[in-house]
Formats: sequence, structure tokens, C-alpha cells
Amino acid sequence: MTPTAEVAEESPGKAPLSSEGTGSRGAKWDPGDPTDGKKRYEFASGYPLLCRIEIFLEAVYLVLLMAIAAYLVVWYVAGSFPLVAVGIRSDDLPKAVLHLIAFPIAGLMGGTMFGLKWQYRVAARGWWHKDRRVWRLCSPWRSAALAMMIGIAIDGGLFGRSFSQGSMNAASTLLSVGFVTGYFA
Repeated sequence: MTPTAEVAEESPGKAPLSSEGTGSRGAKWDPGDPTDGKKRYEFASGYPLLCRIEIFLEAVYLVLLMAIAAYLVVWYVAGSFPLVAVGIRSDDLPKAVLHLIAFPIAGLMGGTMFGLKWQYRVAARGWWHKDRRVWRLCSPWRSAALAMMIGIAIDGGLFGRSFSQGSMNAASTLLSVGFVTGYFA
């Protein structure tokens, strides 16, 4: 008997921890298989109801965070409309502050996009588990913080170039650096 089979027998109601899965998912997971090991018309979830609710709530959190990040990007680029609940227009902010906030805004979007991608991949393949919840909830914010610090380091001349000088201060450049940093954080 394999160690995962022993765990499954000792813990009724818990899914085995192997890559073999349960039910018709007996075959090992194949990254080239778009069906995730399920047969045609096999649509029932392998997760218990409580887990499905938790997966859904985490997905809603990430989608709302993505919407907020998208709103902030539009607010940053457009400049002429006020930020909801605060009333600040990005046009009214000093240039140095605009440079500083571009990175975490885009980093939040990049980190959230990665979180969404990870969420549906692990849920669909049967690898979702509660122990990674803290990572899934905090990762977009960590990405935003890292993007801000990388942006500050680059702007400070870390690579011999600064966003404060020349044509590199375009909003698209600042947001791009923040997004890529946040996505790969």
C-alpha cells in the first residue's frame, strides 16, 4: 500500500495527496491534457461543498482586487477624474508621487493576475488546499510592495538610468515595469 493510500484510509473524507487524484482521475496528470484527466461529461467537482465555497470566495476576492487594480490604472493614466472616496485626481499629484504610485498599482494588477491564473489552475487540477490561502490572499499585496521597491531602485539609478530623467517617465513605461515585477514576484 502506498503512503498516500494509507493517509486516505486513515482520514476518510480527505482527498489523497498524490498526483493520481480520485475517481476517473486515476491517470497521472499530463500538462498537455486540457481535460485535467476527466472523461467526457464528467463535470462533478471532486471537492466537498465547503471547499468549493472557499475556492469561489477566493476567486471573488481576486476578481474584485483585479477590478480595483484596473480602476487604479485607468485613474492613473487618465488623470482627469477623481479617485472614488478620496476625490484626488492623478493630475493634481506631484510628479515624484505619480512615479512612486505607478509601480505598486501595476504590481497589484500583475500579482493579482498571477494569483487568478494560479487559482484556477490548481483548483481545476485538484491541487487546491487550504494551507496556501495566506499566500493566495497576500501575494498580490506583496507583489505591489515589491514592484514599488524595484521601481524606486530603478528610479534611483540602480541600472544607470532613472525614470525621472528623459523620455523614460511615460506612464506606460512605469506601469509596465510595475506589472512585470508584480506578475513575476
